[in-house]
Amino acid sequence: MVKCWKFPTLRSHVDLLIEGIGRRDKRKMGWVQAEALLGLLTLHQRTGGERSRYLDAFVNVWAFVSNNLIDEARKGIFAVADREGNVLDNRKGHRWKACYHYARALLRVSDMLEVIVRDARRSRSW
Repeated sequence: MVKCWKFPTLRSHVDLLIEGIGRRDKRKMGWVQAEALLGLLTLHQRTGGERSRYLDAFVNVWAFVSNNLIDEARKGIFAVADREGNVLDNRKGHRWKACYHYARALLRVSDMLEVIVRDARRSRSW
């Protein structure tokens, strides 16, 4: 069973933990981080407010992804890193890795951020 949990608070980490046989997998899976970005931004929009804990968590996850999982030199997104940002699997393609999660999440996040910025500008122009 795979679950997303918050450790120790939503603001600091969004980790994937794999439950079973007494172990917890604390690796940062690229596809999970992509889905976390989309989920957190969706929660921010649905709960309202200029600054929410979901937006803070989104910023933290994006910082991790952009600093550790995106390969600036050769492009692409690494599959797995540890919590400290060390890449554990530098493959960008294998039979279980598809671009679905990355492309979908990043395209949707881009659209959502445009709306958030537009709305913020409108509210400040009053």
